[in-house]
Amino acid sequence: MDEDELARSQERGACYVYRIDNLEGVPVYIRKGGGDRYRDRLWGKRNPQITALIKAAQTRKPVRVASGLRETEAFAEETRLIALHGRADLGAGTLLNLTDGGIGQRGRIVPPEHRAKIAAFARTRTHTPETRAKMSAAKKGKSKSPEHVANVVAALRRPEVREKLAAASRARRQSPEARAKLSASLSGRKLSPEHVAKMRARKQSPEHIAKRLAAIRRRLSGAAEISPTAR
Repeated sequence: MDEDELARSQERGACYVYRIDNLEGVPVYIRKGGGDRYRDRLWGKRNPQITALIKAAQTRKPVRVASGLRETEAFAEETRLIALHGRADLGAGTLLNLTDGGIGQRGRIVPPEHRAKIAAFARTRTHTPETRAKMSAAKKGKSKSPEHVANVVAALRRPEVREKLAAASRARRQSPEARAKLSASLSGRKLSPEHVAKMRARKQSPEHIAKRLAAIRRRLSGAAEISPTAR
C-alpha cells in the first residue's frame, strides 16, 4: 500500500481484519487487510504453513471479523486478536501467525540457520563507489537531537549491551597470520607531509579537543559511579 492509498484508507476507514479457521472451526490465522485481500487466499509465501493448509483445502473461507477501520485501528485489532488466540510457534495458542501483528515484523522468530544465511550474505555484500558517495552525501550536515544522543548513551551503558559489544569485538579479532600481514604491509610506510599536516590540524581543532575532553569526563564519571569512595 503506497502513501496515497494509506492516506485514503485512514480517511474513509477502508481497512479490516480477517480470520481463517481450519475445518474444525479453530482460528489458525489473523491478518489486517484492505481491498480484496481476504478473498485472495494464496496471498503470498511469507507464511508457508498457512499457505500449505489453504492449498490442501484444510481451511474454511476467510471471514472479516472487523470492518470499517482506519489503518492504525486495524493494526491494533490485529495485534489484539493474535494475542487473544495465541501463536502456535510460541506454544501459546492455535494461530500460525509468525509475528505479533501490527506494523513490521515485531515478535518474529528467526531460526539460527536463517540468521546464519543472512550474516553470510551481509559479509559478502559491498556497495559501489557511487552508492557510497550517495550515502555519504545524504548523511552530511545531519546532526542527532540531544534526546537521540542521550538515548544512545543510556543504551550503551546497559551491562547487557556492553557485554554483547565486547563479545562481538572479541569475535572480530584478527588471527596472528592476518596481524602479521597487516604489520608487514604497514612497515616502512611513510605518510606524506600533506597527510601529516591534516592529522595535526584535526587533532588541534577545537571540535576534536572538545570531544576528547567530553570522553574523559564520561570515563571519570563512570569510574566515580562504580567506586564513589575511591580516591
